[in-house]
Amino acid sequence: ALVNEPALLLLDEPTAGVDARGRGEFLDLLAGVAAREDLAAVLVTHNAAAVRRLAHRVVYLDARVKAWGTPAEVLGREWDRAAFSGHDHDVPPAPLCEDD
Repeated sequence: ALVNEPALLLLDEPTAGVDARGRGEFLDLLAGVAAREDLAAVLVTHNAAAVRRLAHRVVYLDARVKAWGTPAEVLGREWDRAAFSGHDHDVPPAPLCEDD
């Protein structure tokens, strides 16, 4: 997907069904992508650790926009914890951040 040097990358639960090691490797790759200035990425996930690690801005959707802001602003509020409590498609969690 990056070979053609896109300006926008859309990722809908890209680690669903991926084992813990593969998920970690993929998210390491995404961290490099997230640091690029010439590429915007939209990541759909239920993984709070990935959001904290990778996102500059977060939109919390639940039939409508419920929150918008930095990861700390959105994840620090009293939302339905189930929205960010797991991993895409109930894949067992793998540590992505020191606090996991």
